[in-house]
Amino acid sequence: IRFPKTLLIMLCLWIGMLNIQVEPVSAADLSKLVLSKNELSLEVGESASLTATAVYANGSTANVTINAEWSSSEPSVAAVYNGTITAKSEGTATIVAIYQNVPQSVQVTVTKKVKALTKNKQKLELRVGETETIRLTATYSDNTTEEVTERAEWNSSNPKVASVVNGVVKAESSGSAVITATFGKQ
Repeated sequence: IRFPKTLLIMLCLWIGMLNIQVEPVSAADLSKLVLSKNELSLEVGESASLTATAVYANGSTANVTINAEWSSSEPSVAAVYNGTITAKSEGTATIVAIYQNVPQSVQVTVTKKVKALTKNKQKLELRVGETETIRLTATYSDNTTEEVTERAEWNSSNPKVASVVNGVVKAESSGSAVITATFGKQ
């Protein structure tokens, strides 16, 4: 049987089109949604950005940050838009991202902004074995103050000379050391 060339070409194209299979990524292929952080601590007025990554069953990943639906359990504490979180007031909030009906959340803790830290002692002179406590006070941006000695992170420049735990300095041996405290990014 002889076919005209145009009929033969059309037949080949039609058979070729039947063999083309395009498999779009669907919601069923989404294994999980991963956020770039598990928890977040911010001071009032600060912002931070999260990235939402879709992980598919075939192992591929995609940044879906702007495609996800974002919400906050407490928008007056922490607001969110396209993954950018803005700290509004002191408290905690749960930020949720949903992509293709798969949710993922992150806990956000918002604290007052620390303007300054003050200590009650500028210099210590101790004999080996003696201890003395340094009291640390935080002044916040709203001008309120709070004693934060036990919540601060304390360090000694030379722990063999002086150790420090929760503001309690202990002389370990003769020499000198600088004691530092950090609280609320100060």
